[in-house]
Amino acid sequence: MKNGGLVTHDPTAERGNCTNGIKWIERIFSDCVDTELKLLGFIIGIISLMLWLVPLFPQLLQNYRTKKCEGLSLTFLFLWLVGDTCNMLGAMLTHQTPIQKIIGVYYIIQDLTLWAQYGYYTKVYPKLGNQRSSTIVVPCIALSSLGSFCLLSDYSNVPRAARSVSVDTNA
Repeated sequence: MKNGGLVTHDPTAERGNCTNGIKWIERIFSDCVDTELKLLGFIIGIISLMLWLVPLFPQLLQNYRTKKCEGLSLTFLFLWLVGDTCNMLGAMLTHQTPIQKIIGVYYIIQDLTLWAQYGYYTKVYPKLGNQRSSTIVVPCIALSSLGSFCLLSDYSNVPRAARSVSVDTNA
């Protein structure tokens, strides 16, 4: 479709003709998987996605156990955050599927969690000395997990509450 001289992509335009496709994949990923080859490609894509979503957890756990973030470069963390932010903004501006937007937000949450660990273990934790206190890392991981769960949940089928205030149209 034309938009001020630019051709824009409407991801919903292609979804109308997927009668033999797997419905949950179409609903969640906006992808028509109607052949065995497409299913194989989808499965490989999901494996790839999982391998991209999970790798930071061992690093976060290692940082927590050692109470250090040695070997992490601030330049690397900054460029990673900028790249993930551009990825998410690109998904938003080009009206990509919801799962692509959610993954972009998830990556940013992971980046910010790593930044929080880096800041805590390099600036705050050394000043605490031998004090045993709860670290900020555990709440950051908990909030990141909760935020990811909320973002990945499908609220499209939740009925909306009826308006409790009546509107007087005669006024």
